[in-house]
Amino acid sequence: MSNFKENIFYISLISVSLFLGIMFFLIQRNWIVFQWPFFSSSFDEMALKNSTDVALRKKIKFFYYKDEKFFEEESTLVWFSCKSENLKHLVNSWLVFLQEERLIDKAVYLESVALSDDGQSAYFSFNQSFLSKDWSVFKKWNFIESMLKTINFSELGIKSVFFLVGHQNIEDDHLDFSQSWPTDGFLEVYA
Repeated sequence: MSNFKENIFYISLISVSLFLGIMFFLIQRNWIVFQWPFFSSSFDEMALKNSTDVALRKKIKFFYYKDEKFFEEESTLVWFSCKSENLKHLVNSWLVFLQEERLIDKAVYLESVALSDDGQSAYFSFNQSFLSKDWSVFKKWNFIESMLKTINFSELGIKSVFFLVGHQNIEDDHLDFSQSWPTDGFLEVYA
């Protein structure tokens, strides 16, 4: 009988510990937010009202080239007041979408975004080249065109993009990345 009570005690202790651990994790990740009315103050409310880091949900279009034509997919992203963070989030979400659709094989992500003084040119530094060496020039052009169309239709006011890997120009046998690429497109044929 005491063995049964001891087992119930340990099972209860493990269950409570697991529950508290999961709750602590969710609170730390801000997936669960508690707001106690007796802790709020007028100072906290004023700081929230004056905050410039307001996040909005924005519908955007992802463009991609498949089966000899351009397609678009609508998605909703979190949009902040910082243009460079929005660009980074947009391009990384687009790259993840292409991976999910099996249009690219490797896990490529945008590490950093820098903007020119006028805010119309962006410098994208990736973790590795987003172009595969065995792609044709035509496929590379359409891939870049898809990214540029996605950026252009996001209405961030970016006119040109420089592509970098590790903050150095991308090395490619077919394309020159020493110059910027216009976001309004460079191909004459649009879908």
